[in-house]
Amino acid sequence: MKKPVSATDEPPQQPVEVDFRRRETEPGWQRILDRFGLAAAPTWFNWLEWILVLGAFEYIGEKSGSRLARLIPPISIGLLWLYFNGFFFHMEFKGWFRIRSRGIERWASIAVSSFLATGFWLAAQIISRTIAANTK
Repeated sequence: MKKPVSATDEPPQQPVEVDFRRRETEPGWQRILDRFGLAAAPTWFNWLEWILVLGAFEYIGEKSGSRLARLIPPISIGLLWLYFNGFFFHMEFKGWFRIRSRGIERWASIAVSSFLATGFWLAAQIISRTIAANTK
């Protein structure tokens, strides 16, 4: 059964560590991938629902001319920006090749988090506009 999305759903408060130096056995990596898949799939499909709803409101706003329906997409896009930043900035990427300085490693992690947040945010907009443009 799918867990309903509520106003209290938040990105993880504890940082999620992604350590590129981690050494695991094959069963250890399988457990890691299993946990990742079980945690990532519900989040992924929730995000897809949000994007579908955003595309629907873009379509309704264009077709109806309703000011309210046209106001919802920009507000939603702004909220997605905040959400994706909050989500991805809770990840700490460690163990970069040849980076020994904790400060530089942290800046590299921030850059990757920023890249991921921006990429997902832009992709959400492109997909929702594609849905709105191709709905008949």
